[in-house]
Amino acid sequence: MVNLSVVTHGKFCEGLLDSVEMIMGDKNDITPISLTPECGLEELKGIIHSQLEACKAEECLIFVDLFGATPFNASVMNSRDFSTMNKKIHIISGINLPILIEAKSLRETMDLDTLYEHLLNIGKESIVGYVYSE
Repeated sequence: MVNLSVVTHGKFCEGLLDSVEMIMGDKNDITPISLTPECGLEELKGIIHSQLEACKAEECLIFVDLFGATPFNASVMNSRDFSTMNKKIHIISGINLPILIEAKSLRETMDLDTLYEHLLNIGKESIVGYVYSE
């Protein structure tokens, strides 16, 4: 089973998990990690590290909100640290609700590499536009 974490600026991750709970009935198997204004890169890296260390799964998927921002950078640093500790970590930036619902639905039936590729496609497919015209 793939472990799921969501690392975002502010309480965005908690809002996403509230929506997951509304739709799927449970959110307890996804770990939210919030970057607060008082928290810097090293502190966030430590929080993520502690969560990954406590996780028994060998495969972990971390979702972040913005590519190149603090949640992403702290996650990347941890993926490097854990690469020598028999823990495989992938990161997806640009988290949205369709990706998170799909991940929660398939995390027990797909390995990390397959799930990762599938979710990247879901992310591309889930962003659509609509313009009303008469």
